[in-house]
Amino acid sequence: MALVKKLPDDAVFEILTRSSLATLGRCRSISKEWNRVTYESTFHQLLCQRSDIVSGFFIQSLVNSQLSSTFVSLDTDANSTSALSLDFIKVPVQIEAANQGLLVCVNQNNRYLVCKPTTKQWVKIPNPKTKYFTASTALLVLKSNPLKYKIIRFSQAKESVKRNSEFWRHVRCEIFDSTTWAWKRLKDVILPCKTFFANKEDSVVAANGGLHWLLSDNQVFAFYEDAENREMFSLPPSGVDNGGHKSKTLLAEYQGRLAVIRSGEEFMDMW
Repeated sequence: MALVKKLPDDAVFEILTRSSLATLGRCRSISKEWNRVTYESTFHQLLCQRSDIVSGFFIQSLVNSQLSSTFVSLDTDANSTSALSLDFIKVPVQIEAANQGLLVCVNQNNRYLVCKPTTKQWVKIPNPKTKYFTASTALLVLKSNPLKYKIIRFSQAKESVKRNSEFWRHVRCEIFDSTTWAWKRLKDVILPCKTFFANKEDSVVAANGGLHWLLSDNQVFAFYEDAENREMFSLPPSGVDNGGHKSKTLLAEYQGRLAVIRSGEEFMDMW
């Protein structure tokens, strides 16, 4: 019997569209071709149908001074997800972070909880040091069965610290581990006083094995959960608005890689 050195493209497509999300993530690293296939629009639609995966996002707004959450489906057949909501929690909550169908929320009493809307399950978790202003929160689902996840929270006090005639901002970094069911504080992130996380509402981008935030000085802050280390690097010169255009810069994930999007009234560029 002759050995097949390469699976036909149709066979690869059939196999991958029947995979779990965890398996799919590992398969993407096998080859560039397999990685490319998994980002095609037809692939995503068929994967959702065969694996009963809900694809979409929640939009939150203030209605009569209370938070209201609405789910928007990305699937062509939205009937199966039309009832998806956060009503099962019984009280209004603010979504702080999301990953692979899991949400980190905060209720009106500033208590933290984790929920899964598709199964209508939720649980309270220990609170971090909430007296400090939340700069950004991220969630990483490490394993789905059994469920294992980590929450990364950055917070900061209003005061800055003066060193060598310059003011610096100390940003607290805390990690919640679902295995130990406790928060752990890591070494503070020290930033120049005028540097901060660009926008709390902007999404944290997971790519290249790390979590990425855009800073206000056109720098990118990267955090790597496995080694619990961090780094900062500058945006490419072409992705920086030098004042010539009224534009907005965002980070994004494109086929597993970190991308930069700069958009204005009449243009949109991506690097």
